[in-house]
Amino acid sequence: MRTGTATLGLVLGLLICTGCGEGASALSHASLPDTPENRALEARRYLAAVPPTDMFADMAESMAEVMPQKEAEELQEMMTKHIDLVAFETFLLESMARHFTAEELGALADFYSSPVGRSSMDKFDGYMADAMPFIQEQTILALQRAEEERTVEATGGR
Repeated sequence: MRTGTATLGLVLGLLICTGCGEGASALSHASLPDTPENRALEARRYLAAVPPTDMFADMAESMAEVMPQKEAEELQEMMTKHIDLVAFETFLLESMARHFTAEELGALADFYSSPVGRSSMDKFDGYMADAMPFIQEQTILALQRAEEERTVEATGGR
């Protein structure tokens, strides 16, 4: 899993679990009361399947691939040694519990703990490697179009 893949993975997992009917797993959480305690419990199960330490290690590795070796080593050390992972995990737990129901968190935890979930996430690096150049190109084009539009508006079309 790389830089943005955890977030995209959340979306993918939720779509797969709810859209394709990871049947028994998703239904087993339907009767789970949506309480703060259950949200926290299910968020912890999700983070056990997708550990924050892995997120940072993968992010550092991905960023380091495009840097000179010395800078890459420094970045990897900073990202894996000097990041406050306890604070990061606490933030993730609180944010997930705020935005997802206990049922959704349970479905995500089930998905990422399953063989198909792990296999899907293993493929995300290749997917993101394909998608990012296109996303960057489209972002640059959109910025250029917006700038051209502002220029036309500022000059009154002259």
